[in-house]
Amino acid sequence: MGRLFKISRITAIPLLVLLLLSCASAVDYETRFEGFEPRQTLMDDWYGVYFTDTKVGWEHIEITKGDLGGSDVIRVWDESVLHMIEDEATPMILGATAEVFLTPDEHLLGFTYDQSLASHTLSIVAEAKEGVVYIDITSGGGTQRIKFDESENIYPWTALNYLFLKEAIIPGKTYVYRVFMEPLRLLEDLTVTVENEEEVDVKGKKEKLYLVRGKIRDYTITSYVRTDGTVIKQVTMDNFVVLRETKEEAMRMGPGSGLSMYAVIDYSLITPNRPIADPPGLSGLTVRITGIPKGTVPMTSDMQAVSGPDEAGGYTYTITRPDPSGLSVPGYGAFPAQVQEYLAPTLEVESSSKEIVDTARKIVGKPTDPLTDAKKISAWVNKNLKKRMVDSTSALDTLRSMEGECQAHAGLAAALFRAAGIPAKVVSGIVYSADIGGFAYHSWNEVYLGSWVGVDASFGQFPADVTHIKFSEGGPESIIDTVPLVGAIGLEVIDQQRQ
Repeated sequence: MGRLFKISRITAIPLLVLLLLSCASAVDYETRFEGFEPRQTLMDDWYGVYFTDTKVGWEHIEITKGDLGGSDVIRVWDESVLHMIEDEATPMILGATAEVFLTPDEHLLGFTYDQSLASHTLSIVAEAKEGVVYIDITSGGGTQRIKFDESENIYPWTALNYLFLKEAIIPGKTYVYRVFMEPLRLLEDLTVTVENEEEVDVKGKKEKLYLVRGKIRDYTITSYVRTDGTVIKQVTMDNFVVLRETKEEAMRMGPGSGLSMYAVIDYSLITPNRPIADPPGLSGLTVRITGIPKGTVPMTSDMQAVSGPDEAGGYTYTITRPDPSGLSVPGYGAFPAQVQEYLAPTLEVESSSKEIVDTARKIVGKPTDPLTDAKKISAWVNKNLKKRMVDSTSALDTLRSMEGECQAHAGLAAALFRAAGIPAKVVSGIVYSADIGGFAYHSWNEVYLGSWVGVDASFGQFPADVTHIKFSEGGPESIIDTVPLVGAIGLEVIDQQRQ
């Protein structure tokens, strides 16, 4: 038996619970678990986190067995710190702590998760009682509740460290877990497969280790494990590496340490075969994209057609920019049934929040028509939201802080569109930037105006230019769909059509 597979929340972030309003009593986590008395340490491991060989943070995992009210329980504690550099003068700390309580036979009792970056916080508190796990999620000052039945055997991300501790390392063995990913507030299947031993370089020394792969959709986490189950190294996206170290080594952050936003952009940049001049002046764009994982179905939309794969595995994308004046826009209350779901609130897009609704009303004033009002909302977000490389945890969080990067702009815009009665999506993909000479990963919106129209509140574009190439849509699940493409795809410009 041993530590089959360690999950690092830091490397997993670069990634459906049914939302139910419940009148059940509030989660009473602290009162229930404050009497825990530890007796035996089962794991106490420290890890350094690196990006392209630069130290960017650390993680500490501790698993203890102890007593709670006369019963044996397991406590899993996970703390992590990521040093981020927005610019030379603005270092930031992304900190996260998580705690899980389980019975020795893997029955979930409760868990917490707390995350902070600058003024943005996310807090999750969960408790299992009477056959139901209640999860309260607080973001930006607003709290929502989700729940699931205990019989579904769903575990928080952090609990996997104990589950894997009990598993045997058997080459060819596969394990499947249903996991609630705390940072993303997302429910996904994780498949873990034990492969054969390989000789691996660990800090300049060769060591034979078992290769263990974890997969969520197309997102892969690779761990290298000793025969006793100790995880020595973990790799995601090729350039994010977690190494087992002493506490002193793991926490040491020397000169030049930290995750630079410029380094991330350089790593993820997609340089085309030729530059694109004046993207807003294009009416159409055709490109060929290679490196999309097999089995992935490229997304189409009313603005984007895709064909392929060709013999070499490439896909041809054709993006067209609609003329807003030629749209046949339904009036308020006349949107078709198939787009009604994009008027509803979600965990991250709290369009029914009073603050969101009141802000939308102030922006729109007296409602005119969806096209006119959508333009007002997009322009307001572009003008008033401070562009800063910090991600908010929800639309309400963004509204209260009035800062954020592209995901924050798109999330707040979606909430305001929906609050105003206009169907809207958050979509993700890539967009061309002349400043960096290539395509960068980005998020924007699609609003329904008789057809789905791309809108970019970050760039102040209505409609968005044709270099906006869509790879995914939705909430946190879109991160998992997009991350496997980072550093893997190539792009060739085939044709540019001018207006």
